[in-house]
Amino acid sequence: MRRSSSRIVIGALAACALVAGGVALEAILSARRTPREAIAGPAFAPPTIAVFDLEQVLAGSRRRAEMEDELKREFEVKRGELDKLRNEIKKYQEELGMMKGDSPEHQRLERLVHQKTADAEFTEKQFTEEIERLRTTRFQVLLTEIQRVVAELAGARGIDLVLQRKLTLQDGMPSWEAVFHALPELDVTRDLIETLNKQ
Repeated sequence: MRRSSSRIVIGALAACALVAGGVALEAILSARRTPREAIAGPAFAPPTIAVFDLEQVLAGSRRRAEMEDELKREFEVKRGELDKLRNEIKKYQEELGMMKGDSPEHQRLERLVHQKTADAEFTEKQFTEEIERLRTTRFQVLLTEIQRVVAELAGARGIDLVLQRKLTLQDGMPSWEAVFHALPELDVTRDLIETLNKQ
């Protein structure tokens, strides 16, 4: 009889220990939950995801078109300066063709042509580097603006994760699909273009 009573007491104590342990574990887990998990309950809500196509955003961006027009105008100005220098070289070369090769004037013009040709090559190199630098700088400004618009759109719609459909690993390399499939309703490309062009 005493042995049975002991078993009942031990069983009751074990049950109490299990309950107490469960309460303690729940308290620990509750303390570790984020505010979002605490509101949603034990089941974690899946993140809200959206995708967009950067190439389409750039193609539809009014600011991108304005940037290209500005670069084109600067290109034409630089190209005009270079063409003027080349025309000057061409004129000197024509004069050289009408002179005797051993005359002092021929030698002077020949040195001048060499100098002008070197100047033209240097000017063209500088011109190309400057245009590329301007394009890169302005493109980075535009990308920063797009990133800001993406963040604003995500915040307004409660989107947790925004993915870019295509990625380019290196300049001059073709882009590859980073997102192979997404439902049409997840694509916010058009919304980004509209928001970007309103600003």
